[in-house]
Amino acid sequence: MPIDPSMLDPMLGTFRNMLKEVEEKNYTGEDVDKLKETMARMEQLGQENDDLNVFNGILMQENLFGKFSDYYSRILASSAKAEGESKGYDDATLLKQTIDSLKGAIAEIEKNYEKSIETAKQEAKKHKTKKGEAKKAYDNSVEVAILNDPTLIIKGIQDVIDLGEQPGMTLPKFLRLQMERGLDKAMEGSVVARNGQKYLLDFTISNPKSPYHIEVDTKKLEAFDELASKNKFNLPNLKELSFVHRDIDYKYATDIAIWEEITRRWESILSSLSFWSLSYCKFAPGILPWRPAPDPVAATIKTQKTEPGLFKQEERLFEKYFGIKFMDIFKHDTFKWAVKYNYTGFSQEYVEFLIEQVYPQCRPFNDLNKETIKQREDFYTEGKEGDPETYLINVRHKNVYDKYFGDGRYLARFGEIDTDSGNAAPWNIETFKYAH
Repeated sequence: MPIDPSMLDPMLGTFRNMLKEVEEKNYTGEDVDKLKETMARMEQLGQENDDLNVFNGILMQENLFGKFSDYYSRILASSAKAEGESKGYDDATLLKQTIDSLKGAIAEIEKNYEKSIETAKQEAKKHKTKKGEAKKAYDNSVEVAILNDPTLIIKGIQDVIDLGEQPGMTLPKFLRLQMERGLDKAMEGSVVARNGQKYLLDFTISNPKSPYHIEVDTKKLEAFDELASKNKFNLPNLKELSFVHRDIDYKYATDIAIWEEITRRWESILSSLSFWSLSYCKFAPGILPWRPAPDPVAATIKTQKTEPGLFKQEERLFEKYFGIKFMDIFKHDTFKWAVKYNYTGFSQEYVEFLIEQVYPQCRPFNDLNKETIKQREDFYTEGKEGDPETYLINVRHKNVYDKYFGDGRYLARFGEIDTDSGNAAPWNIETFKYAH
């Protein structure tokens, strides 16, 4: 699912306009090709990711904003130099044209930055309440301002300008010193790339899907710093860095896939037990998923009769492919991780009920006994099925979000966090005897 246009358009509008300008002026060359490739990558990410934080993190990690601005400034500088050469200008004039073009690039970046913020504000005004007040949840101007902040990119370009304006500077000397001092790399925005990697790591740590996800983002940041330390300008080669990052992803791909598949399977197993037991409740025909059926009562009976067979097949295949029996689930690292980060979806007392009461009865040609049915109904009506602390996922996200975008920004953007997650007691893995 793509990023909502109300968020995507203000963020990418600046760069779309810059590319349009280059195309209208019929500029060509390697930098133009790279500019288009960078724009295409940003558009691709906008269509592939529905999570704004992941989208922004990848943009910064791959330094796409920095690369785009770098290519853009190079295109302007090259076009000015080519124009001067065609008119027979001397080195001093060519140097001045190059510097003027870089100044023009800064002005254009700043103008488009302000325009992107204004666009975000205008998008917010399109979403009105009945009272005519703009919903804060649609106003992305703060995020756009922070994530698109061109300060570091502009600094790299300004350093090049300052070099070119030194007394006695000549064009050949300017070009040589620019490379010797690494200013050409500074314009690539390496600092922005590191900030992007740190941004991703912080959000990963707040709600990690697995320990491997933390390792991946940690090692990518370490790789950045290591490559930077080996370079005399303390700037990593971004192409080399991309290869190292690819190797890191490859190294952990299998571990992550296995972790996620194991988690998915035991989640399905517990859900099957919960689903089967719910079908016996007297109110089951009046709730989802049975209520929309032509004959809700018959649909609940079908679930009662067929679900145990499906459950046993799930259980059998889980042990066959992963060597994990039902009772092993709760000792497994994936389950303990899910408890730690509030991903189980179920409360501790409800999981214990599924283990002790429902699981022994969930077998083909068997029905749930009356006592267990009554207990199951009580869990549902008393609101004790779910983990009462699932809201902590949002709390952790809020803490990192406000760290980057300002105190109170999460509240303004997404509203209050609903802490009403049920009436069960919080998880305590130490008292959960099946985990030991």
